[in-house]
Formats: sequence, structure tokens, C-alpha cells
Amino acid sequence: MEPSPKPPPFKAGTRLRYLGTRDASYEVGGKMVPVVRPGLEVLVVKVHPGRRGTGRTMFTSSEPFKDETEDGYSVYEAPGGARACIDPGDEGEWEALGPPSKAKGDADHEKQESQV
Repeated sequence: MEPSPKPPPFKAGTRLRYLGTRDASYEVGGKMVPVVRPGLEVLVVKVHPGRRGTGRTMFTSSEPFKDETEDGYSVYEAPGGARACIDPGDEGEWEALGPPSKAKGDADHEKQESQV
């Protein structure tokens, strides 16, 4: 049996400020928008709780693979509409700007937590 998944680092509705040094942009609607840069403020819009793998070898039509545990992650939306993920272990690069508020991702989050 695989180990239990790590939980998502932040709850849906949490406002965050990026404290790290990375700087990256995505193209959204034909224009480049920042997805991560020092000082960027974002909102966590949903979470993925992860899933525990079986450890068994699974088969597809091409190659066998091991069913491994997938850790949870938080999905945030940056100004301009770009979305990206925060994995467990990366939460130290972010500062929570207050407790989670009811946001558009909360219903998804509560539904996913109840399925874990």
C-alpha cells in the first residue's frame, strides 16, 4: 500500500502573496499575464485533495505503470486570469493574507474533502 497523500497547502478562498524569487507569465486571451513573481497577490480558487495509490502495477495499451499516491495541491488564480498550482512543500514561498473566505472554489473544496 502506498503512503497517504499530503494535503493541499492552502484552503480555497485563501488570499496569498508570493514571497519567492521566481518570475513567470502565461498567455491568457492573447496577452501575457504574470502567474508568479515576487509580491504577486493571488486567490486560491480550488483544491485537489490527492489520492492514495495502491502500489500495484497497472497496465494500459502501451506500458505498465505503478499506481502511486498523488499529493493534494492548491489551485490559485492570479490577476489577469492565469491559474497555477501550489504543491505541498512550496507553501513556504507564500504568505497567507488572512483566513479563507467563502470563494468560488469552496463548494468544490468541501465536496472533494468529503470524498477523501
